[in-house]
Amino acid sequence: MSRRSFATSMRSIAREAARAQRMQESAQRRDVAERQRYQKWAAKKAREDYLASRLGETEEMTRSIQEADEAISSLLVRALGCDPAVELSSTKIPFSPGIFSPAYIPPEPQKEDYAPQRVAFLARFLPGARPKQEKFNAIAATTYEEALATYRKKIFDREAARAAFNFNEERKKLEAEKNSSEIDDLIARLTAREHLAGCGNSSLVVG
Repeated sequence: MSRRSFATSMRSIAREAARAQRMQESAQRRDVAERQRYQKWAAKKAREDYLASRLGETEEMTRSIQEADEAISSLLVRALGCDPAVELSSTKIPFSPGIFSPAYIPPEPQKEDYAPQRVAFLARFLPGARPKQEKFNAIAATTYEEALATYRKKIFDREAARAAFNFNEERKKLEAEKNSSEIDDLIARLTAREHLAGCGNSSLVVG
């Protein structure tokens, strides 16, 4: 083989190797992009499912409060008709604040903890050593990005849970205050009647 033919062959091999490397890098970029798209979709789906479950809990709590209000109204109707001693204060719905107890979240992943694997020293002088090392680098970068995305999702979910918890706590508190105010107002109006003489602190004897 002539020197020119050998040089041409080497240039052709180099071009093919460069093309193969570009294809590999492109495939790695596509893989990372696909992983990121999936992570975003999964995070969005988790948020939607979480908020839907919280909404169901809020609706259930609202129904319970409405049932309690109906029970109070029914009790008053029976009391006025049967002339019993009714302690209206006992029908109040007290507010008992809850405690937000989120799950433990490990510290944020650090990039230095995801250092890529290194090609063995002697293997660095062999053909293909550079693409192999770049593959190791890409794997390490992807692993770190996945760990960071998982950590950030946990943080987001915790804060979403905290916001939903605070919302429900405030709602329960307002409902309890409204219930208490309505009963106090009812007691005041009933005790103001002349035929309700002899009522105690918050006990009513309908005469």
